[in-house]
Amino acid sequence: MYHYIRDDMPTDPNITHFLSVSKDHFRRHMQYLSALRDTGAVYLATVNQLAEFQKHHCYPHSHVFVLTADDGWEDSYYNLWSIANTYHIPFSFSIIVDDIGKP
Repeated sequence: MYHYIRDDMPTDPNITHFLSVSKDHFRRHMQYLSALRDTGAVYLATVNQLAEFQKHHCYPHSHVFVLTADDGWEDSYYNLWSIANTYHIPFSFSIIVDDIGKP
């Protein structure tokens, strides 16, 4: 689960700092997961795929990973999605729909 993919700013509250991963660090995470997937060490699934695996009690691999991003922050699109997409890594985004259109 990822929350913020961005570089820290001095004005960030402690909770934001705690929940943040820098773009460079996130890129290294995606490179590592991509390499694990490419060697067959892990299976990267979507939330929908995981639901199907659970429904049928049939998993394609003993190490299935589902990656998520919480809240739908702008940096999820500009940073997380663009980096993960480069490595063809699926993500599920949870978006707070009550905040759409609000500053």
